[in-house]
Amino acid sequence: MKDGLVLQDIDCEERFLTDRQPRICGDMLDNQPLSGGNSKLSGPAKHEKQIHLKRRFLGPRGNSSQSTSAQSANSNCGTIKGRGVQVFDPAAGVVSGPVTNAGILNGTLEDVINFDAGFVSTPDPNVVAYTTALTITTIHGQLKASPVTTQSIVTGAGAEWGNINPNTSTGRFAGATGMIFITFKSVGDPSIGPYEAEITGEICFANE
Repeated sequence: MKDGLVLQDIDCEERFLTDRQPRICGDMLDNQPLSGGNSKLSGPAKHEKQIHLKRRFLGPRGNSSQSTSAQSANSNCGTIKGRGVQVFDPAAGVVSGPVTNAGILNGTLEDVINFDAGFVSTPDPNVVAYTTALTITTIHGQLKASPVTTQSIVTGAGAEWGNINPNTSTGRFAGATGMIFITFKSVGDPSIGPYEAEITGEICFANE
């Protein structure tokens, strides 16, 4: 574990979820086992299977150093997990509030709605989709992303997800990649909150 982030191997893709609150309307929206079994092979067939297994264990080039490098790279990655309570300011078009229980991401969340991009209807007439500019400001720097949000205009509940921006994030988060997910629900006025949010995801640091 690193500063509240759970480090783990990322050979398989993992997504982050994050809690966030709605700001305008509401609710949102292998390992495959080795083939073969117990059958016995001989001759060319056995040789082919041995080669196949070797490639699967050692990688495309049959070089074990590749898996070592991958593990080294993955050691810089960890899962994101935290909570937040935010409110929506209709005049500014900004959702903001504290982020807690998130380790190095403890700080303040600010999500600016992209009104210029507009709102998109969904198959559910009570749910809309829109984009935002997300910033989580911490003592370690700023984590930035441009999530897509779906939200219910009736209940205020919703969810958003986006890729971490390695170019605009700062401090310890500069160059970082990964994904962030936020799910949220209104515990007050569905149109302005407050909203309780759960933040999850995965981050890979560039400078560690």
